[in-house]
Amino acid sequence: MILVLGGARSGKSRYAERLVTACPPPWVYVATAEPRDDEMRERIAQHRARRGPDWRVIEAPRDLAGALATHAAGGAVLVDCLTLWLSNLMLVDVDIAAATERLEAVLSGMAGPVVWSRTRSASASCPTTRWRGASATPRDGSTSASRRAPSASC
Repeated sequence: MILVLGGARSGKSRYAERLVTACPPPWVYVATAEPRDDEMRERIAQHRARRGPDWRVIEAPRDLAGALATHAAGGAVLVDCLTLWLSNLMLVDVDIAAATERLEAVLSGMAGPVVWSRTRSASASCPTTRWRGASATPRDGSTSASRRAPSASC
């Protein structure tokens, strides 16, 4: 398992996707985001367009264990985003300890690599402005995460 941490809009998903696509297909993208507002709908659309048709997408805003259980047999999996999954559980007052235990049980039977993205708590809010016109990533499009390249064991 690999955990990719970073602030909101820091390139976590893109970086995690590269880790997964370094493995042979099939690639599974477990999406936990829910389109609750226009901003999130736009971000989801951008993610879908960037990934393209080669990914199997499973929408799992709350039942992450169930989604992973359907793909326990193999292939690389990206769970995007652990922070959103936990937030979704809190919004509907789910027993988080029970959901986590169920997730742990499923993970113990996963055959392929699992890459997780998670927004760092201290960086959870979306930036509303740019500092002196600078974007959150360098001009070459890389992120600090993309310059450090672990690999998923495929």
